[in-house]
Amino acid sequence: MKILKQYLLVTIATTLLILVNILGYCYYWHVFIILAIAYYFLFLFWLLDVVLMLLEKFSNQKRIYSIVSVALILSVIYYFPFGIPFDSYLSKDDSILIAHREGVANCRTTLKLKSDQTFVEYTICFGFNEIHGKYQLVNDTLLFYDVLIPKTLHEEEETYYKLGIIKRDLENTHQTLQLLKDKHDNDGYAMYITKNIVQY
Repeated sequence: MKILKQYLLVTIATTLLILVNILGYCYYWHVFIILAIAYYFLFLFWLLDVVLMLLEKFSNQKRIYSIVSVALILSVIYYFPFGIPFDSYLSKDDSILIAHREGVANCRTTLKLKSDQTFVEYTICFGFNEIHGKYQLVNDTLLFYDVLIPKTLHEEEETYYKLGIIKRDLENTHQTLQLLKDKHDNDGYAMYITKNIVQY
């Protein structure tokens, strides 16, 4: 108990880091808000600790240890607010095309095409959705089929885009993926391509 009191800030910060990595993958907005509030107060307590350290003229070694430890943990949480993506570091990503789009309220959609002609789309927006399917590449056009869309409690059954067109700008510096419901769709859904090693 004495050790816990001495390093209370470190204990709270470590607990917060663990919660971010466990609960962060749930992608529920209320969980994120609770963790964000906890992070804010932890940051304020850390600043108070820094002020006390300066007033003590760096004489308290335990406080210095606590400040450095909490600063490292706060930095990790800041750079990985939805949890550390261990799968990205531990496994090889065999995606041949990756496209992203960020909307309002920090909603994000990521589409990954795999080399085995399958794809996965992740959407983070007040929850987490994952769509799987297959695709066929015809020149610069993707044809989607066998798409598995999870049903949610508040939404009717949805249909996925039928095709996607890879577009390049005149300088060939930026690429977008235009997802279309059908060939008559004039609006579509544009995503920005960050990786493209597709052969066509």
